[in-house]
Amino acid sequence: MAPTKTELKRRWKDGDFVAALPFPPDKIPEQDQLQNVDLRGVPKLGNGGPLGWFKFHSVESSGVDLSFGDGVLNVYGSTLTDLVCREFKFDRASWFNESTFVRSEFTRSRLRLNVVDCEFHECVFDGTIFVGGFNEFGFRRCTFRDCQFVLADWQRTYLRACRFTGCDFTKFTISDSIVAGFKYESCIGFHNEMFVQCDVGGLEKLA
Repeated sequence: MAPTKTELKRRWKDGDFVAALPFPPDKIPEQDQLQNVDLRGVPKLGNGGPLGWFKFHSVESSGVDLSFGDGVLNVYGSTLTDLVCREFKFDRASWFNESTFVRSEFTRSRLRLNVVDCEFHECVFDGTIFVGGFNEFGFRRCTFRDCQFVLADWQRTYLRACRFTGCDFTKFTISDSIVAGFKYESCIGFHNEMFVQCDVGGLEKLA
């Protein structure tokens, strides 16, 4: 039987469990320590919790699972494949910069972060909730290819100079946001009504 969310979170209070991780909890993990790692339920990631130093910095990583956790997730200059952040609660200090995400999942996560110059390939954002602060949190110069946004609800964010190709926008809503440069092609479910009370500019359908 799969462990419950409560059990996944409780194990982080077990010193033996933390000591058995493939990297020291008080240091930034190296690339070979970030392959197929189960970190589900981690509390206060990168923010004073048991993994206060955790981040992805200039690494190629595959199979890290942070589902049902919370905290600061910083990703810089990295390529992450099969990252799983299902129902992860992002702290407002989270930051993705100059990185590529492949087949990664953010289903039903609570997003509040800055994302700059990143690429997302075959990633899942279904049911995500983005609660930003207009100019404080959002996406700048990002590319999304074959990604899913089914039933996502993004509020008070911004999308600047972003491109979407082959994405699924079914029941995706963006509200009270700034949209400045939104190019899309071959996307499912796109319609102008997905932008609710938004400041929209640079909306362009590509051939």
